[in-house]
Amino acid sequence: YYDAAYIAVSTHTREEQEVLMYMDDVAVVRAEVPARDTYVYASAIAADAKLTDSLTTTVVDGYAWEAITSAEGKAGAAEFTMRIDVEDDYRLLARLGPSAAKATLDDGASAGTLVIEPAKAWRWVELTPAPDAAALRLEAGEHTVTIKYPAGQAPLLQKVCLTNELVPQAGP
Repeated sequence: YYDAAYIAVSTHTREEQEVLMYMDDVAVVRAEVPARDTYVYASAIAADAKLTDSLTTTVVDGYAWEAITSAEGKAGAAEFTMRIDVEDDYRLLARLGPSAAKATLDDGASAGTLVIEPAKAWRWVELTPAPDAAALRLEAGEHTVTIKYPAGQAPLLQKVCLTNELVPQAGP
């Protein structure tokens, strides 16, 4: 195991350059965490979503992203379809701007809530499970994640992800 990372940036010049880097879609796993046989990172972006009601996509200022929004603040839903190849326990994460939403998985039962406090920057937010929600144990195959926004919200959602990274594994 190494306690450092090396990142090279090609600028196609030998002149000194200032580079601004954002670390995203990266999981750092502690060395003492048992390794998995297969790591899964299934994701879908705003442009992939099936949108209902007043939800639309918009280009986010300062980024090359599209995000889901509701300029009118009306209720709506964004449905994402993702394929996973390994049966396992998963975490649901979303890259959100300041907003709150409820997430459902496959059968329509509430899986929990995605909540973010007002902030100036985009954040990865993990699903807070509903009190009666089962663990996100998913079989291999296609799965549908629906993010529902109640009226009065100003949703900003760029990406959703299902991952088995950092999910505790059952003992032997």
